[in-house]
Amino acid sequence: MIHVEVQGYRDTHLPERMFTYFYRIRDRYKRDVTSLAIFTDQDEKYHPDKYEYHCCGASVTYSFNTYKVKTQRVDVLEQSDNPFAVVILTILTALKQNEEGHDHLVESFLGLIRRLLNRQLPKHKIVRLVAFIKRYVHLGNSPLFNKFEEEIKLLTENPAYMGILEQVLQIDTEEAEKRGAISGRLIGIEEGKAQIVANLLVNSDFDIQTIASLTGESIDFIIEIKNKLP
Repeated sequence: MIHVEVQGYRDTHLPERMFTYFYRIRDRYKRDVTSLAIFTDQDEKYHPDKYEYHCCGASVTYSFNTYKVKTQRVDVLEQSDNPFAVVILTILTALKQNEEGHDHLVESFLGLIRRLLNRQLPKHKIVRLVAFIKRYVHLGNSPLFNKFEEEIKLLTENPAYMGILEQVLQIDTEEAEKRGAISGRLIGIEEGKAQIVANLLVNSDFDIQTIASLTGESIDFIIEIKNKLP
């Protein structure tokens, strides 16, 4: 089994949380478990990879796999045929949002889509990756976002890519409907904080530890609600 944790900010409790999730998963399922922490923050010096505990002669050292997006080489990613390289390039571009103007950011995202369309990838993978890039662009309801949408439309009107934009829009519609259905099914789970926790799990990027802190609930309670989600 694989436990994946995506961490977007410096958190001194992450190593302990990685260890806690490891032994709880191992205890519950009685299967081999490996872990991967993916760091999407801006701090190049933040890169914990183990948890250590010492008490009265007893000790535990738990090491886990890590992947730091910020330190990845753009040139290597651009030359890679692995579709996941496009995902990492998208995140790296988004990390530059505070360093560069929005106009340059839009051009960077459009450049990603152009390179993606020129790769020899199955059409369904291109559709999914374009949809991912679209969701990752945080421009709000602004003229720049409208420009971004129009440029995507022009790019995908090429006969070789006809139908891609329509499929991307279909994905967006399906995911919106899925979120609505999830919210409807969660109404009967519990009252009060359970609904708040469920909404945070579905509609935010907060990890379980953060949601527990925000709501004042235990990590076990958050995990219980998460397990009830489809």
